[in-house]
Amino acid sequence: MSIFDKQISVYRNTHDNRGIVRTIGQFLSPGESERHKIATLRATTDPAIRRAIKTRELPLATMSGQFSPTRKIDNLVSHSGVICIDIDHKDNPDWSVAELKSTLARDPYVCFAEVSVGGGGVFCLIELQHPEEHERQFESLKGYFMQMQSRVVPGHAGITIDAACGDVTRLRCLSYDPAPVINERAATYEGLSDPPTLPAPTVPTYGEPPHELGDDGKVWQYVEACEHEHLNLVGTYDEWVKIGLSLATLGEDGRNPFHHLSRIDGANYNPTQCNRKFDELLKSVRRERMSIAHFYAEAYRNLIHKPSMGTAARGKHFFTR
Repeated sequence: MSIFDKQISVYRNTHDNRGIVRTIGQFLSPGESERHKIATLRATTDPAIRRAIKTRELPLATMSGQFSPTRKIDNLVSHSGVICIDIDHKDNPDWSVAELKSTLARDPYVCFAEVSVGGGGVFCLIELQHPEEHERQFESLKGYFMQMQSRVVPGHAGITIDAACGDVTRLRCLSYDPAPVINERAATYEGLSDPPTLPAPTVPTYGEPPHELGDDGKVWQYVEACEHEHLNLVGTYDEWVKIGLSLATLGEDGRNPFHHLSRIDGANYNPTQCNRKFDELLKSVRRERMSIAHFYAEAYRNLIHKPSMGTAARGKHFFTR
């Protein structure tokens, strides 16, 4: 079977957590409206506009499989047998997009490659021999890409791939490239590697959740529900500020929930920036017409499984995820 016929889950935007089944080929074929949005994103340098288009206006897909009912690792219905590899400019500043595409076009394992939605990087698809060992194959691919030699600049070697690609649930935003790399005869990648032994990541702790219910306990019920469903309520800067303002009405008690909700946004989470923003919000919250009801309303509207209010928050469980 061609990789383009393999089925995956496709989502309307970053707030959609219940995908529909489509083939890889269908997802990689944007319509005229979507091409226009991608062109608009690439034409602007305004980070707020770029982020809004990526998170709210373009579909995304889990290229490595189907998930049901929601997108989380425990809900993997079937692996597509494909891994999506992201190659970002920030990790490979010496490589141009043209150089990357030229190199990938001659690689025996790359089935498909095109410019990423932002225009500054490239992503490619590779078929895996051992999809049940997704993470181990990814670790092997990290070494494989680091050994790649440039097809454009002699002696130029080593491509750093995005470390998040080892996550089976990772979303790929729709993109468009008028001249993609396509090789339906590409070989299946067989490499396996034991995952490196790394120290556990340091997770900042900003106090413990309350053990009683009441208003603070209700906040933590909803925060935990959002984390469980990987529901990102802060996908754009505007949403991040509004959720932060809502939590800032609780005073310092809102800081820790703000960190937890911001962490759901993945690579965009920065503990220092999050703290700094919450400090600003605490100073400005009295001037804004905002209440904690905004957070409850947004969480309740988007959550698939509404939290039960019959039990108390569960302490340190929040900090060991």
